Amino acid sequence: QHADESSIGGYLQFSPVNPNENIIGISTDLNVKFTSIHISDSSTVWRINTELIPQRYLVTVGGVEGNPGRETLSNWFRIDKYEDAYKLVYCPGVCETCRPFCGEIGILVEGSKRVLFIGSRSDQPLKVTFHKL
Repeated sequence: QHADESSIGGYLQFSPVNPNENIIGISTDLNVKFTSIHISDSSTVWRINTELIPQRYLVTVGGVEGNPGRETLSNWFRIDKYEDAYKLVYCPGVCETCRPFCGEIGILVEGSKRVLFIGSRSDQPLKVTFHKL
């Protein structure tokens, strides 16, 4: 992540829960994938990782695209309206019997590192805008 908040950022691809849809709706489940980076032996699909820092829900890569359900619960995000832009939210609805925690994606700064994490509603969400390519 670039520390300059005016930076355009990297390229992302959004995949809706219904693969037959070609429109990304507000507050609908979707996968997020980096398209501007390649990692050997790992996918670039976003997922929630609770193992890196105890009691912190970090956004990392290595998720699974598609296949909605209990096994992929940590791979689903939503886009919600936020002020004059948007925010990314983790609150998956792809499993009717699951009760996942919900939170907004924000930036956690620890030393010189900036990572995406799932925060509570009292934390400052990351404000995002989109440019269609």
